[in-house]
Amino acid sequence: MKERESDEFMSVHTLANQFEADVLKSALEDEDIPVIVRCFHDTAYDGIYIPQKGWGRLLVPETHRDRAKSLIAEILKDIEKGGSRYENPQNIDPLYWENLSAMPSAEVSKRTGVEFDNKTKLYKIPFLNETIICNPVDRLIYPQNPKSKITSNFQLYLLILTYLLETKAIELSGVFVNEKGIRGGEFFFKGPHKLKTDELERKFRKDKQGFVLAGKKLGGEEIDLGDAAFKLMALPKIPLIYILWMEDEEFPASVVINFDSTIDQHLPLDVIWALINVVSELLIK
Repeated sequence: MKERESDEFMSVHTLANQFEADVLKSALEDEDIPVIVRCFHDTAYDGIYIPQKGWGRLLVPETHRDRAKSLIAEILKDIEKGGSRYENPQNIDPLYWENLSAMPSAEVSKRTGVEFDNKTKLYKIPFLNETIICNPVDRLIYPQNPKSKITSNFQLYLLILTYLLETKAIELSGVFVNEKGIRGGEFFFKGPHKLKTDELERKFRKDKQGFVLAGKKLGGEEIDLGDAAFKLMALPKIPLIYILWMEDEEFPASVVINFDSTIDQHLPLDVIWALINVVSELLIK
């Protein structure tokens, strides 16, 4: 959008992350409301004020203020419930696809550890124990296996596109941290962005064998941590460790997720959140 911020445009919402920005921007534009997204990463401070101020701001013309606020409240409620806007991959910002198409496929493959088929023009991304196809020409992302339980929803699109676009050519550290050990994670992964562990805790609170089996079904390897644990390769440079502490007379069950300390070099916080939503949902199925 070419309009510059002035008295005509005003802030109507503080954005938590890029995921929220993409969904809200797309939805408001669908309603013919002009939108400006101001991201604090675009400042000279490189996003250091995000924990205090949020990821950015959403601005609309003053004449659209009330309508925009009403729509935003409705959309956020829908997102929190996992509604249709949250699921529809068509809400992905087209800029993701444009940026991917502009990148040399050989560079993307080398940097991310994925295969690009020059004949079909498809990226083939190892994801857990399956392969995800990314078709930049038709702008589609889907599991190669038609019987896969993986859903081609907004979060999968966001995850795969961000991984292809942002992953760095660096080695894994081999040092694992929980979400609080990720830069900005202590502030981000709470409330509506709490990591998806509640259903796992309920399902496997007294079933460590079932917990490990669920991990193995996704290609996981059992490891010796907690009461039960397994390690998954979610993506070529994104290992995950799921650790179960079973409930006892004093404490409820708890599932802890650990990440290689390099994860924030590849994925922003909102996409890490989307990653865990996708993986944990598969573990529950």
